[in-house]
Amino acid sequence: MATTTSRNDTESEHLSGWSSSRTGSSPAKTQRPLLGTDDVELLDDLLRLSAAAGVEPAVATTLAALRSRWSHHSLIVLGVDVAASLTEGFVPRRSGIVVAARSPSVSDSVWDTAASIGADQVALLPDGEVWLVDRLAAVGIEGRRTAPTVAVLGGSGGAGASSLCAAVAATGSQYAYGACAVDLDPVGTGLESLLGADDLSGLTWSDLAHTKGRVRGDSLVAALPRPGQVPVLGWGSQRPVPLLPGVVGATVDALAQSCDVLAVDLPRTLGEGAAEAICRSSLVALVVPRLSTAVVSAGRLLDAEELAGANVRLVVRGPSPGGLDAHRIAETLGVPLLSDVPGDARIDRRLEQGLMPAGSRGGLRKASDAVLEAVGLGRKAQRR
Repeated sequence: MATTTSRNDTESEHLSGWSSSRTGSSPAKTQRPLLGTDDVELLDDLLRLSAAAGVEPAVATTLAALRSRWSHHSLIVLGVDVAASLTEGFVPRRSGIVVAARSPSVSDSVWDTAASIGADQVALLPDGEVWLVDRLAAVGIEGRRTAPTVAVLGGSGGAGASSLCAAVAATGSQYAYGACAVDLDPVGTGLESLLGADDLSGLTWSDLAHTKGRVRGDSLVAALPRPGQVPVLGWGSQRPVPLLPGVVGATVDALAQSCDVLAVDLPRTLGEGAAEAICRSSLVALVVPRLSTAVVSAGRLLDAEELAGANVRLVVRGPSPGGLDAHRIAETLGVPLLSDVPGDARIDRRLEQGLMPAGSRGGLRKASDAVLEAVGLGRKAQRR
C-alpha cells in the first residue's frame, strides 16, 4: 500500500457523500464502514459482504487516504496487508477495528498484527463471512473521551502562529480548562519561551525522540515543565533531534486523554510528525498576515498532502498596507474565516517583556476565544 496520495487519489465511487471540512463543518462520525485494503480480491469479498449487510462502505486504498478518514467511521475493516503497515502512532488507537484476511493466504502472524494495532476481532474468510456480515450490519462504536486538539500553522514566515498557539493554551487555562501545549516547530519562536518555561526543568522532545509504543498520559503531563497552569512539551535548550515515526502521534494521543484542550504549534515545513498531529486535530488554525505575499505563500501551503481532509480555519492578523480585507483573503484561499486580528502593539511589548501574549485583551485574545469556541469550549469562570 502506498504511503502517499494526491488530493484526488483514492476518491472512488464508494466515497460519494463525503464533503471536505475545509468548506464546511467538521464531518460527523458516519455509520458507513470504512474498508482499508489494497488487495483487490479481498476488497471484492468485503464489498460483497457489505452489500449482503445492506451497507454502503467507503474505501481507502492508500495509507494517506486511510489516515484522513480514520476518525470519521464507526467501523473500520482493515485487510491484513494494510494492518501490517500501520506503525505505532501512525493513526490514533481506537475501538471498532476488524482485521480481515482470506484463509488460504493467511499466516499465524495475522494475530500478532491485529493485537499490535488494537483490533477488536480478526475475520478469516470465508469461514468468518457470516460473523462479518452481522458486524457490518450492526455498525457502532463505544465513545472514548479525548480532548479537542487545536493545531496552529503559520501561512508564511513570521505569521504569529506560535503566539496564537501559546495564547490558546493560556486562555484555555485561564478559563479553567486543563490545557497543554506542544511545540512541533524545532526552529520556531518556541512555545517554552512564549509561555515562560525557558528556565524550568522537565521533559522535552529529546527525551521522547526514540520512544516506541504507547505513552502514559498522566505521567507525561506530570513530567513536563509547567509555567503557570500550562504544561508545555518543547525542544529545550539542546539541539533538536529527529523524531521516530509514530512518536508524535502516540504523544498527542496520550496528552489528549489527560487534558481538556491541547494546542499544537505546527512547523511550516510539514512532514510525518505534523501529519500525525493534524489527523488527530479537531481544528487547524491557519494564521495569515494581511499581506499579498503571505496570501500567496498560504495558498501554496494549503496544497500540502498533510492538510488534505483537515478542518482548516483562517485567522487573519496584522495591519494591511495594501488594504486587504480578511473576507477577501478567506475567499481567495477557499478557507472559512475564523477570526480577524488587527495589529496590536501591546502584544509585541508583552512578548519583549517575556509575558504570555494571552494577557492582552486585544485581538489575540479574541482569536483565542474564537478557536476555543470552535472546538466546543465556551468560557468558564476564570481563575482568580
